[in-house]
Amino acid sequence: SYYNGELIVQARAWDPDTNKYSDVEYVIDADTEKIVHTYNYDEADSGFQAPEQYYIGNYRIEVGRPDMHEHTSYYALRIFSSDGNMKQVDVKDPVDGVYDVPVVFALDETTVLVPAAVSRGYKYFKVNLNTCEMTEVNAEDYSWIDPDQFSSVFNGSDGNVYFTTSLGISKID
Repeated sequence: SYYNGELIVQARAWDPDTNKYSDVEYVIDADTEKIVHTYNYDEADSGFQAPEQYYIGNYRIEVGRPDMHEHTSYYALRIFSSDGNMKQVDVKDPVDGVYDVPVVFALDETTVLVPAAVSRGYKYFKVNLNTCEMTEVNAEDYSWIDPDQFSSVFNGSDGNVYFTTSLGISKID
């Protein structure tokens, strides 16, 4: 993928000496064609699978299950800063369990809203991308949002959040 002048390439390589695959991500400066950061997924957690990625401010956020090989009832956000550091925030609910995080909404360049599917609907969390602090917020404040209706959510360069529906592209304001 491409974001803010950088190419993000995920690669899988076979090592015949160890008889194992290695999953590595390279962040490449598009102008200089030099590798700026390298992130080895095998060192962090080889079970993490992140089908969704969001680019908010100077951050890239991956959303996924922490370990696809084990039954877990929570999701995780992996937050990558522009300097290549990664922090993980677990989206958990001890009572209900979290079974999906369908979307991440940018509230500003350093704060996101995370709707989490639980057994009785949705709970909403705000996450500060600078500190990786997560706090639950009142779900009634976001009752007008139906996370089940969103697909292909993206943040426009104008700061608005867009998503696709069967009728076309819509904007949340």
